[in-house]
Amino acid sequence: MADALAAVGYYIHLVWQFFTLRNVVLYSVLLMLVRYTYNRLTAKNLPPGPWGLPLIGANFRLGYKNPAQALLRISQQYGRIFSIRFGPQLVVVLNDVELAKEAFVKNAEVCSGRPHPTDIGFSLRKMPAQLIRSEGQDWKDLRSFTLKALRHFGVGTKEIENVIEEEAQQLCGALEKEIATGDGTVDPRRLLNMAVANIICSFTFGNRMEYSSPEFLKIVESIREVSADTSLTNLMQVWPLLILTPPYSAVRRGIMTFRRMAQKVIDQHKETYDANDMRDILDMMIAEVKKGKDAKIPVNETYLWMNIGELFGAGADTTINSLMWAVFEMTMRQDVQNKVRKEIHDVIGTHRPPRMSDRGSLTFTQAALMESFRLRHPGPTGSLHRTTAPMHIAGYTIPENTFVTSPQWSMHRDPREFKSPYEYDPDNFLNEEGHFTEPKGFMPFGVGPRVCIGESLARTELFVFFTTLMQRFKFELAPGQVIQDNGHGHFGATYTPKPFKVRLTSVPH
Repeated sequence: MADALAAVGYYIHLVWQFFTLRNVVLYSVLLMLVRYTYNRLTAKNLPPGPWGLPLIGANFRLGYKNPAQALLRISQQYGRIFSIRFGPQLVVVLNDVELAKEAFVKNAEVCSGRPHPTDIGFSLRKMPAQLIRSEGQDWKDLRSFTLKALRHFGVGTKEIENVIEEEAQQLCGALEKEIATGDGTVDPRRLLNMAVANIICSFTFGNRMEYSSPEFLKIVESIREVSADTSLTNLMQVWPLLILTPPYSAVRRGIMTFRRMAQKVIDQHKETYDANDMRDILDMMIAEVKKGKDAKIPVNETYLWMNIGELFGAGADTTINSLMWAVFEMTMRQDVQNKVRKEIHDVIGTHRPPRMSDRGSLTFTQAALMESFRLRHPGPTGSLHRTTAPMHIAGYTIPENTFVTSPQWSMHRDPREFKSPYEYDPDNFLNEEGHFTEPKGFMPFGVGPRVCIGESLARTELFVFFTTLMQRFKFELAPGQVIQDNGHGHFGATYTPKPFKVRLTSVPH
């Protein structure tokens, strides 16, 4: 017995020695070097692109200040399709609307995968199904379930429009209180954050939260922290374990804060759960968990917070930044803002709140909003797709396990698609008769099976919040504010405007 225990102890000691930090780093680097060499030797007939260094790739060519602009600059040299390596990972970049449709629609079966959460050559563990990051049948089942749940709670119907209209009025009331208690100088982001996030809360948690709620503020701030320090060009896309290092402390803090706050709500829902009364999407997920093996979706009870987090991240963060950019553009362009407000007042007046049914009559307002969305898209580098088999496109062969993206920053600046591709110009969305029209190169929500699941919700939120704010307030840059770099923002998981303050003036109504 003693010998057996000694042998077990010896092998445990060997395993423990293997898992020292030095060995983990060493073997990880060796594994990635082998993977890099294999990929270089087997990849044939690739699109042209800039050279990179082993393991490091061509990340240094993109930088962090404006990687989307760097991708556009590379496309101007190599054309509408090029290849580039982020670390050892091969990425193919498409800068043409027809190529994007060919890849993501025509070849959807082989180009709808996602980067694995631990894609460093092996999977550390099997992650639960996630709406954004999963692929295959698990993702299809979860997407179908989520679409049905969203429709069940009114998304895409008049019901959710009423919720958004009411929240827009709550937002205006909160802004008027800030004007009344100060000098009219406001940082609009905090309240806009909460207003947009409340829409997700309404059908995810079953109710809206008060802007004064400390718990609500923590949820909103945690979302901001998670999105602040991650991006397409970040090495964490290639080496996910870097999230454990000091530069990503804000991301870790944001994830843990959201997890704690979401878990509180999940626990409360479990205590008051009633199978005959589905109050929100969270209840519907809990119902699936209770079905066990008979569940229609692969939901893991331990990771319910993660599924909720994806709804908040995709449904709130991107819309918040799009709305903030629209406010920024109106603040910097008083002539456009005045024209938008005049159209709103002429069409619907100052007393009745704007509705989605007003879109057809507010042509310039729509054009001004969508032009901001085009030029300041919150995800300018595009979402990463992964090929699950070789794909042939534009005469090239894209290997299996290649990342493919179509950056909105480049797509939305195509001179063939837009009259003024590099400047803010609402005429990009107005035809010769002055009617609102979206150019075919405008694809803010993507195309194919991976098209944004919340497109209709986002369009409704943007239009209702934007028109309501323009109807009720005049936005001017606060005294002493200095906007540098033409207002270029910060690149993280989303493209966000740098902090700025406005001087608000209420419009009589």
